[in-house]
Amino acid sequence: MTIKRPKLELELNQPYRLRLLYDQPIIGDSPYNRDYFLYGVIDTITSIEYCFFPTEEVHQKFQSLQLKQNDEFIIVKKALEKGSRLVVEYEVTKLDSKAQASQEASQEASNRGFEADDNWGIKKLMAECIREANEILLKCEGIAVDKTAIALALFQHKKKGLK
Repeated sequence: MTIKRPKLELELNQPYRLRLLYDQPIIGDSPYNRDYFLYGVIDTITSIEYCFFPTEEVHQKFQSLQLKQNDEFIIVKKALEKGSRLVVEYEVTKLDSKAQASQEASQEASNRGFEADDNWGIKKLMAECIREANEILLKCEGIAVDKTAIALALFQHKKKGLK
């Protein structure tokens, strides 16, 4: 069974805390005479697995940081003004220690709309429902199912249990 992961599209100035699923990317040739790099990653906040096609610059940063399977890192896509041009650059930070990882995860969770403490409340419940909806989708291969509808139904059902 082939796992179909959604493509990770990084938003500007949005930190993403990710974990590599494999040691090496799949490298191939694109129709534009450039190599492409395909990484399997998991968002450690939502536990959603993605396929990630970084630029060659980001791939080189991964190599220089010696990122391996299960290594966690934070990536931020930034738009910078250089003269009259707008240039996209990426910051990649490898998370080495558990303390640093915990601190940066709290900061990233806060930046993405989650509360920074251990009790995320309703937003943690939403993330859990999205993760479960993804698991359901994988089991319903070949059936047209709306992930959002599944996540909302799970959320409404679980929210009733909180009252």
